[in-house]
Amino acid sequence: MTVLFVVRRCLLALGVTVAAVLPVAPTPARAAGGEAARFVELERALGPVRALAITADHVYAGVGRRLQVYAIEGGKPPALVSEGPSESDDITDLEVGGGRLYLAAGQAGLRIYDIATDPQRPVLLGSYSAPGFRPRSLTTDGQTLYAASGKAGIHVLDVRDAGTPTLLSVFEEPGVSYLSLRLGAASRLCAAASDGLFLVLDAADPRALRRLGATRLPANGRQIALQGALAFVAAGAAGLRIVDVADPTRPAELGHSVKAVKEDAVGVALNGSLAYVADRGIESGESHYRKGGLRVIDVSDPANPLQLANLAGDLVAVDTVGDQAITGTYRINRESSIDRVDISQPTAPRRLASVNVPIPASQALHAMGRSAYVADRAFNRLRLADPQAPHLAWSLALPDFDQDSYAAQREFVFAPGRAYVNTQSTGVVIIDLADLKRPQIVGTILPGAGPLAATGHHVVLKPFSGPARIYDVQVPSAPQWVGNLPGSDFVTLARIAGLHLYAVDNYQHLLLVYDITDPAAPVLANQIPIGEAFALDTEGQRLYLGLRGAFDTRRLQVYTLANAPLVALRGEVEVDRYVSTMAACDRIVYFAKPVRPGGGAVAVDATDATAPFVSARHELASEFAVGIACLPQGTVALNVLEGVLLLGYER
Repeated sequence: MTVLFVVRRCLLALGVTVAAVLPVAPTPARAAGGEAARFVELERALGPVRALAITADHVYAGVGRRLQVYAIEGGKPPALVSEGPSESDDITDLEVGGGRLYLAAGQAGLRIYDIATDPQRPVLLGSYSAPGFRPRSLTTDGQTLYAASGKAGIHVLDVRDAGTPTLLSVFEEPGVSYLSLRLGAASRLCAAASDGLFLVLDAADPRALRRLGATRLPANGRQIALQGALAFVAAGAAGLRIVDVADPTRPAELGHSVKAVKEDAVGVALNGSLAYVADRGIESGESHYRKGGLRVIDVSDPANPLQLANLAGDLVAVDTVGDQAITGTYRINRESSIDRVDISQPTAPRRLASVNVPIPASQALHAMGRSAYVADRAFNRLRLADPQAPHLAWSLALPDFDQDSYAAQREFVFAPGRAYVNTQSTGVVIIDLADLKRPQIVGTILPGAGPLAATGHHVVLKPFSGPARIYDVQVPSAPQWVGNLPGSDFVTLARIAGLHLYAVDNYQHLLLVYDITDPAAPVLANQIPIGEAFALDTEGQRLYLGLRGAFDTRRLQVYTLANAPLVALRGEVEVDRYVSTMAACDRIVYFAKPVRPGGGAVAVDATDATAPFVSARHELASEFAVGIACLPQGTVALNVLEGVLLLGYER
């Protein structure tokens, strides 16, 4: 008596109808000792705002590892007009002056761009890098540039010839890590360093900086702004600190402004007698989140600064020009944006307009055609016609998107010409993609449900409890609930192939096969015992099932669907522990591996369904991979939370 027969008899005894898996024994998988292919890094896209510099008409933003340029016009949101190539590290600071843009990007070093010729399309003039040089903060007078590079000291560069920046000197002191700089009058250089150290340096001779004086603040300075003989320091939990540097040999704290609740002041900009402080949100577990804000502080009496207003938001950067402020917001793994703020009334600043800066805030990263899509507070299309030149085609704002929901709830599915995006509070939003250049929201369905699958004019949604529901969305503004998937109370994953829907029930450990010839009246046609599934995908006449075993082991099973609703298990292979989301293209199955260190991407070659094998791995040094999508011809998009890493799969 076969094991399969015994399993079927047991399930029948429980009243469960089970159709047999076709009796095709899987062939032992090929060992993965010598990987037959490789991943190559192509480019990066998306990411949060970390640095801003503005002129009267443009915003220059460090977005993840890329430079983006936005045009400012009237009361409209900043409009993205150009985007630079990816750097090898995050952009941490931007400085504008004399028709140039100076960019600091950690281990990528310094970049100098011409923005005088065409402010909307910066042209790279020159760069500088050196072992250990990782600039965090820049300041310049147009001839000499000073870069704070942590424990590597302050690097002083001659930038008169922007094409060939030349190192003049390095200032460093034992045990001191330099965090932020600002150059003032009379060649006085103010520096914030580790352990709350605040220094004034004599930069009259850039080849030999000299310490004049120092004091200590209650916390590390994150950014410095200067006005006359006063230094205004955004000092994290210590708020805004005002330091008198009139006597550079004896800098002394003159006044301060700290919130009554916890604060994380990370940026400061001055506008007349007002200081604008960027206060970042503090996250200490989901229940202890505290939103930050744009603090407006009257510093006309620097010994007694007075807060006039606080505009709520998770700010990471701020700059001002005239009667407007530009702020960068970023709530970790949730959302990021660039906002225009009217500051003409300092006691009542108001947000005029906002542009979403997409971050892949969840596992939900999917591909369709030559584009990848992610959902945060907007639904975003990343165009990948050339994977080495990704382009953000558009961001479509989602109504009442629940930014505090867990990442796993931000799911969406596609049907021809449509996307169905879960926003939790509003429900599942129906987006018309018939014109890929002009997406529009055309309807919503059922708050509290998540989309499982869609086909034609029908979508399958899973409420928090009860069976999955089927909606007719031929008229998207008036979706109709037409039926349920029988026996689907515990379904968590689903895919459609041809006239059948395949769903995973992880409570009963079953693969359910539904005949959806009539989508409004599906028939449960087969139930196949499986283990605990963590991923499901279909490709043509193939079904791929990711299963979790003891001690977090993982394996991939390959089924053929030629005789659906019967399915044939053709082969299986053990894959790396902890792999999670899965996507299949061209008979290659890709997994995201969300561990750090050692995480990244794993590929399984399933060309021969009877002998799948691990064919390639790509390990990330320090990032965290949570989602994956694939496009034809070996392009893979890996969600690393603060951006999308594009990989090429080469056999």
